[in-house]
Amino acid sequence: MDNKPQKNVLGTDLQLCGCNPNTGFFRDGFSFTKQQGNDLSTPNLEHQFPGLKEGDRWCLCISRWIEAMKVQKAPPVV
Repeated sequence: MDNKPQKNVLGTDLQLCGCNPNTGFFRDGFSFTKQQGNDLSTPNLEHQFPGLKEGDRWCLCISRWIEAMKVQKAPPVV
C-alpha cells in the first residue's frame, strides 16, 4: 500500500475535513447532494446526522463541485 499523502484538485495534500461528526451522511467519508439523493441540510436522527448550516465545512466530490461551479454556486475550496 502506498503511504504517500493523497492530493486534492489544487495539488496539495488532502486534509481531514471533519470528524466531529464524521463527514458523510452515512459516516463513510462520502458526501452526496440533495439532488443526487442525499439531503445535507435536513437533520436525520436515524443516522445521527445533525444537518448542515451556513458556515459548516463538508467534503464534496469534484464532480459535484464542478456541477455547482457551472451555475455559479460552487463553495470555496479550503
